[in-house]
Amino acid sequence: GELVKKITVVDWIATYEAAFKK
Repeated sequence: GELVKKITVVDWIATYEAAFKK
């Protein structure tokens, strides 16, 4: 629920930043 959603958001942000910085 809440925890899983939070992890998903963090993972998405990490991927987004990685692609953006690249």
